Amino acid sequence: MYLTDTTTETGAHSFLPGTQRVESCEPLMRRKAEELGIDYETIRATVFEAPNDCYGNDDLYEAVFGEIKLTVEGPAGLAFLEDNSGLHKGIPPRSEPRLCFWARFGIGQPDWTGVSPRAWKKFVA
Repeated sequence: MYLTDTTTETGAHSFLPGTQRVESCEPLMRRKAEELGIDYETIRATVFEAPNDCYGNDDLYEAVFGEIKLTVEGPAGLAFLEDNSGLHKGIPPRSEPRLCFWARFGIGQPDWTGVSPRAWKKFVA
């Protein structure tokens, strides 16, 4: 839930639907690899195999997934749900701070294996 009005300038949320599994976005990645002249395995490894937190490689993510990217902008109080096993991130605020509240729910214990220590530093600092 956004606690402040949020735009792409003030840190909106970005989600890439269909990226929950390699198989579901493989056709798009293969097509974009051919269009951009980039090796498919390089794209796949960067997106799904390298420990990352969706920050960095922004040009590659935009080139490959820009046509499917959803950006959630809205007023304070806007709430949304997503399957966060897909690629997602908060867009870094450029003009004003962003305040938001988030909660995780599910069955069983969360699997934090493979979570980048760099990502955790942002939340526990």
